[in-house]
Amino acid sequence: MNTKTLKSTLNLFQSIIKQDKLNVMSDLIEMYVDTNKVIYIGATNKKTTLVYKNILNDEKDMPMDSITVQLSRLNSIVKLLENEHTYLYNKGDYLMVVSGKGKYRVETMFDENGDKIVLPISMPENEDYVEFFVDNAKEIIGRGKCSIPEDMWSHPEFQRFVCVDGKTVSTNAQTISIINTKLPFNELDNEIVEHISKIPRNLVNISKVANGYRISTDNIEVYEKVTTTKDIFPKDILTPFFNYKDFPHFSVSKMSFLNALKRSDFIRNIIDYPKVNITLSKDGVLLESTTGQTKEELEVTASTDNTVKGMFLLDKLMKYVKLLDVGSINIYMNEGKYIVLEDAVGCYIVSESRENKEE
Repeated sequence: MNTKTLKSTLNLFQSIIKQDKLNVMSDLIEMYVDTNKVIYIGATNKKTTLVYKNILNDEKDMPMDSITVQLSRLNSIVKLLENEHTYLYNKGDYLMVVSGKGKYRVETMFDENGDKIVLPISMPENEDYVEFFVDNAKEIIGRGKCSIPEDMWSHPEFQRFVCVDGKTVSTNAQTISIINTKLPFNELDNEIVEHISKIPRNLVNISKVANGYRISTDNIEVYEKVTTTKDIFPKDILTPFFNYKDFPHFSVSKMSFLNALKRSDFIRNIIDYPKVNITLSKDGVLLESTTGQTKEELEVTASTDNTVKGMFLLDKLMKYVKLLDVGSINIYMNEGKYIVLEDAVGCYIVSESRENKEE
């Protein structure tokens, strides 16, 4: 097998199949080569299942009986190989990895009875599917994952992307990410979109199947079980946030705004969670640290004759500004509530800060 292909394949398995120290199966991989010299590789952690197949073209490649080994151990040696081709041989008690002049043994995994482990790999039927571009998934993850709570148990309803007014939305109740790219379904779990973003293809087929979703390409299959939750994503609550275009706003270079925020950040030595007051008026924008240590005016063209103010955590504000596209950005202010950071891809709606703590 081409070594580069083997490396990328094993990396894909380690990336998609989430390893769990309490679940031994999550670090196992099963493989065999049929009589047509097609290699099949599969793995599962009971929630996510991944199957890969590929036609082997080297004359040295031969049919091989099924063998199960530790994925992390196999990948630890394969990722270091430099020869163009790598050959795998089932030797019963171990998998022999041969590349160039090197030979490496990876032990076969047996169950407690000494029997060969056969992973419970199965794919539900995939009848009706929709096509979805991998680049769209990458954009949604790149722009929207930051607004999904890291603690999946506290807000299970937020562990997904939803379609609102033809756009993709995620939130952690403090920040809302809106991406102009549309989902293939009305809602999709964060993990599924992330799986798609990692598949080395331009286009995938995705379908709703029993208890989850199936993602397919010409040689890659992913089945993700979805845990049913009674918690409902608050679409109706989020819809009003889309009506920000009439708020007082200004346009500014992303880097100019970001660098101004960074210059305010030197007060970190004085206060744990530095904050910045932003004042928008017809004269421009004033950035002022809450400690009074920094004050800076930005020359911008404002869309208001009134004065609008807001106070925000510097870390939070810089985090989302950094994710915006380079170039001019639009910033809308809803006094006392939130600020909207917008570029051509979408926007972030960031709530104001009131308490002197991290949010």
